This record gives sequence, structure tokens and C-alpha cells, in this order.
Amino acid sequence: MRVTHLNGLKALEVTLRTGSFRAAADELGVTAAAVGQQIRTLENFLGCKLFSRTSSGAQATDHALRIERKLTASFTNDRGRY
Repeated sequence: MRVTHLNGLKALEVTLRTGSFRAAADELGVTAAAVGQQIRTLENFLGCKLFSRTSSGAQATDHALRIERKLTASFTNDRGRY
């Protein structure tokens, strides 16, 4: 797995936790388009859709929701977030 996939996993975790690409972008200090691209790259690597994108926003798929808890735990330590 390349570093870009790690960035995609972090973008996925923050998006799932905050509920939107925009909120994730604000937390990560990047644009919403950058978050979307990181997640799209991760989707291509994994071979599955993580979000259903519509004109009104993005909805997490079952694939994304199944790993949400483990992903958040992986990016958290005893003192909070990495």
C-alpha cells in the first residue's frame, strides 16, 4: 500500500466521522475536491465504491460503514487523534 492510500484512508475516516467532504477538508486543511480525489483513488485501489455521489452530496456505502469503527480506532491514540 502506498502513502497515497494512507492519505485516502485518513480522508475516509474524517469524512465518515464529520459527515461531509467539506467538513473533512476543513479538518484536514485541504479542499473538498482534494478529499474527494483521495477517496476516489482509494476506491480505485480497493475496487469498490465508498460513497454514492449525487448533486446534493455524498452518502457512505455499506462498504465504508462496515470499516468505520475500526478505521477511527486506528487513527486514534490514548491522547486523541494523530
